[in-house]
Amino acid sequence: MFPRHLCRILVLLLMFMFIFLAAVTISFLSLQSEHDGKSHRCDGLDNLQTQISEMNDDFERNVREFRRSIDRFEKKNKETEENKQLSSRNGIANRNGQQKEIIVPRLRGLPSSTLKSNEDLDDLLKDILSRNQESSKHITQLNNTANELTPVRRSIPDTRHKECLTQTYPDVSTMPTVSVVIIFCDEALQLILRNIHSILDKSPPHLIHEIILVDDKSTLDYLKDDLDLYVSYLPNVRVIHNKNREGLVKSRMIGARSATGDVMVFFDAHMECNEQWLEPLLSILMEEPTAVVQPRVDIISDETIAYYSLDSGNGVPFRGGFGWDLRYSWFKLPLKFRPKSQAEHFWTPVLVGNAIVVKRDHLFRIGGFDEDLKIWGGEHFDLSFKNWLCAGHVYTVPCSRVGHLFKKAAGGYSFEGDREAIIVKNLMRVAEIWLQDYKDIFYKVTKAAASKMPSFTKEDIKSIGKRIDLKRTLKCKPFKWYMDNVIPDQIVPRHDALLFGEITNVKSQRCFEVNEDIVGLTSECFVHRILPYNTFTFTNKNQLLFEDRCVYINDTSYKLRVTACSDTARVPKGRWEFPSGKIEGIIQFVTKKGEHLCVTTTVSDPKGDPIAIPYSISGSDCDVWSFMYRLAKI
Repeated sequence: MFPRHLCRILVLLLMFMFIFLAAVTISFLSLQSEHDGKSHRCDGLDNLQTQISEMNDDFERNVREFRRSIDRFEKKNKETEENKQLSSRNGIANRNGQQKEIIVPRLRGLPSSTLKSNEDLDDLLKDILSRNQESSKHITQLNNTANELTPVRRSIPDTRHKECLTQTYPDVSTMPTVSVVIIFCDEALQLILRNIHSILDKSPPHLIHEIILVDDKSTLDYLKDDLDLYVSYLPNVRVIHNKNREGLVKSRMIGARSATGDVMVFFDAHMECNEQWLEPLLSILMEEPTAVVQPRVDIISDETIAYYSLDSGNGVPFRGGFGWDLRYSWFKLPLKFRPKSQAEHFWTPVLVGNAIVVKRDHLFRIGGFDEDLKIWGGEHFDLSFKNWLCAGHVYTVPCSRVGHLFKKAAGGYSFEGDREAIIVKNLMRVAEIWLQDYKDIFYKVTKAAASKMPSFTKEDIKSIGKRIDLKRTLKCKPFKWYMDNVIPDQIVPRHDALLFGEITNVKSQRCFEVNEDIVGLTSECFVHRILPYNTFTFTNKNQLLFEDRCVYINDTSYKLRVTACSDTARVPKGRWEFPSGKIEGIIQFVTKKGEHLCVTTTVSDPKGDPIAIPYSISGSDCDVWSFMYRLAKI
């Protein structure tokens, strides 16, 4: 880098030299003209003077541009040094302890209208897309044509309940500042920009301390220099480009270490903020600094990019939970946990994961995200369990609304390697750290479903041990406390269970439900990861149970009914059968006389109550049913 004072001396010397030569030339030509006895300057002299004047103007312009280039060069180098120092302070290092290569455009810190008009930004985006049509072709997890036709700044419906509109919050001047961290890898450019603009447009300006984009080594061209150029015109937005592929979890921690705001907001790239989304979240953290909060998540269609509410329609809120395979599930909020008002926040056992809000100092105090969770999967369980058991509460805040585009592929995050094996191993890690006496259920379910169970390396076991040591340091409660107090409605499989969960008709996708002790069918099934309440068990004693009661076949109607297992007058002698080692098959009942019956629906009413009919050798008249989980031996 040139010293600044030498650059300035060089510029001045060049200017004086040119002016001196120009003056000498004009004087000489003027004297020559007088010597020839001419009363006015000749046309050639006039032309020469004009050319010299134009050259002088060009030279001055070039000198000004040269000086601006020097200023930009020096400023860029200064910012690079500051970024290196910041990275060093925040410990952003790779496994070899070397600093990660980070490119961070300068922060503007001014309203976007003073930097570039909306029309200019639109033109810039059109230019970027026209030059990067190949990048757009690689966006396949959504209707990218609709996405590109949708403005990056748009109006969306205000989906808040009317009770939210009258809520009051602390003065925004007293609220903590916010660093928003957005992770992406080969994301559609417009989704990222729509996310950024919604944050800037829907938030009090002074609360958004910074928006940090972490590019997890994208391959699409327009997510490199073009993205950097676009966001350089926006206030307080910067980009970190990972030198290596780090995955969602590590990239979040890279962003967190680089951040300097009071509160961290972790967003997926394909989000969009609604009206007054930020104030309700911050107001809770001001009252309860050890809480982790999340907004209510609405839907952005992957086909039309339309924004719409995810509310159930009957006023009953949903909260996050988990199945025994540790996959995210929606539960109706139990009556005893329901708030008095639609505007009140409420407990949620598990975070959705796409929008997480937490105080920065609290996040680091409890150990942050588990950075040994690879790529994607399990991080929202880990943080949820940790905060509940070691620190504070986890809330859903219904007056804060953001939209999320649920892509065709789960998670919407690209993987290097076997996607399912990576996710399963992440969930195994979560189970080892947190589930304690309940982890065998997870392993039985996972072993039955996975084609091949991953295994832990010595390094994995060592790092798991470190996280368990952290639990001791934080004095975390046992997982049973979580089951008893946070998610008491979670049904735990019996020890003698071979099959467990809802029973679904493979053809109609309707599942068993019980009304007035009669087994019927419903379309609201746990197969869709909601309403996991119609839970049946097939035991190693060939019993079919609903909760702790026995399912039997009525002698006259041949419908399936439920009664106490001790009711020997109704429960016939015999046994239920299901194909061994399978999760899907024909449900049979063998009477004490050896008669085989199978469970089916009638052709005339496939949505009606299931009945038992005589089983033929071909089984062609019998329906095929699927249990939610099979529990394998471990």
